[in-house]
Amino acid sequence: TYSVLVSDNNGCTGSSSGAVTSTVTNCSATGILHLCNGETSSFVNSYHLYTNGMPVAIHEDFTVDQDFTFNASNVKIDPGVKITISANTTLTITNISILEACTGNWQGIVLSSSTSHLIIDQGSEIHDAINGADASNGAQVDATDAIFENNQVGIYLHDGNFSNSSVVESSFDGGSWT
Repeated sequence: TYSVLVSDNNGCTGSSSGAVTSTVTNCSATGILHLCNGETSSFVNSYHLYTNGMPVAIHEDFTVDQDFTFNASNVKIDPGVKITISANTTLTITNISILEACTGNWQGIVLSSSTSHLIIDQGSEIHDAINGADASNGAQVDATDAIFENNQVGIYLHDGNFSNSSVVESSFDGGSWT
């Protein structure tokens, strides 16, 4: 709720009040890290915004341009949003972290270069993505004890040699691995 009182040099006054409501999905909870406006992992790291176990809401595309780890976190992602892993950079999702849509489907994790690396392990999960992981040109995806649930495609490997990637003791439910 807000109130505004305005007065001019002649002593005339006017006032108004109202309420501000948010149309943000259930990702709008307080006490969590909200990533908006295209923030990057280097921004989050440089200002020490993330700590292990912290819940996170990603509202716009997030670029991992510096090694970054989601550790024991519940990460809610707005529809259509993607996480992009830049060249020579690793995103690690570990220790029972869950990445899932607020509503609908999010785009997924895109490995943008042959030197991009994604690690998903220790019971961590990716839910509700169009492509849980989308890797091309031999980018490295390592999934150990990972869960891919309700994705259109769990892991999409295309246009390259993926002999350095591995999928071990992981499960896919409601999607596929291609």
